[in-house]
Amino acid sequence: VFYTKYKIFIYADYVLLVSRAFGQLQYLLSHLELDLKVLDMYINFKNCICTRIGRHFSIAFSSLRLTLSDGRTMPWSQELRYLGIFIRAGQHFRCDYSNCKQKFCRSVNSMFAKLGRYASEEVMISLVTTKGFPGLLYALEACPVLPSDLQSFDFCVYRFVMKLFHTSSRPIADEIISRFGICLPSVAIPARTARFLKSMEQSNH
Repeated sequence: VFYTKYKIFIYADYVLLVSRAFGQLQYLLSHLELDLKVLDMYINFKNCICTRIGRHFSIAFSSLRLTLSDGRTMPWSQELRYLGIFIRAGQHFRCDYSNCKQKFCRSVNSMFAKLGRYASEEVMISLVTTKGFPGLLYALEACPVLPSDLQSFDFCVYRFVMKLFHTSSRPIADEIISRFGICLPSVAIPARTARFLKSMEQSNH
């Protein structure tokens, strides 16, 4: 819910401009550019992108373009990346988690390729949970995660367990996960979200 006409999110050298109206967004961009020039800084046009979230997100924007002072226009996209999180255009605010799942699978496959023949199952599970899980669960406590997303994250873990123990049985995989104390994303993410919201409530900022 927007209590103002616009919002500005700034972290390091990343700036995210959010507005309910296109004209207001152009106004923000123009003033941001002026403020940066005072500091002898400029907008990196290569990393600039626009997207839309709302009922009319699919409407073409052929005549609406955010323009910099030098006349360059920013492209519209179905997805944007901010601080490692991929935000999708759509009727509601949603994130795309395919990238973090792909990274997790690549890291797991890399570990199998280098250590699969030599490391024990205990070592592989320890490596994956300490090195692979942080990337898989990155920032999810602050993102909208649907039940279908939780199932998809769990599936990544099940695939790893089944590959490690050479089984295709879901009950066997459940038993392995229980015995080794592997915390599934469907359990870890709600717990992390609860801790995150509690810390936000207690924050003085």
